[in-house]
Amino acid sequence: MLTSVHLLTGAAMGKLTGNPWSAVFISYTLHHLLDAVPHYNPKNVKGHLENGIKKLDKKDVALKSIEPAIGILVTLYLIFSNMTDIRVPMILGSIFGWLPDLFVFLNWKFKNKITRIIVKIEKRFHKHTTFWPGILPQIAIVVIAILILLR
Repeated sequence: MLTSVHLLTGAAMGKLTGNPWSAVFISYTLHHLLDAVPHYNPKNVKGHLENGIKKLDKKDVALKSIEPAIGILVTLYLIFSNMTDIRVPMILGSIFGWLPDLFVFLNWKFKNKITRIIVKIEKRFHKHTTFWPGILPQIAIVVIAILILLR
């Protein structure tokens, strides 16, 4: 799933539960459940495995950074548009809703035992498909999450 989907659904779970611990648990679990829905994922940045971080295709990095950047900004805006007392669960939900994908990156960069285990779990859930059948469920999920965050 796209970064925005995980961030926004995590924040929405934080708002719905109003409890930091529930937000953490539900958002982390929801990440894997969402990844089990057949979805479109952009290809990895060109040359990321072969060349290391210093020789990545800079244009490809820039293009693939747009969606996560917009997702982060929209999520933060919606979190801080809500009442102060509900923001902590929303922030934690957002972070833990995205956390498994962070571990995928950390495993690529550092390859340690903990990240390998988490990435193995993460990959078991993924179901990918082509663009339109895979982007439409993500749009629907994002719309629902935004409606929750706006109410």
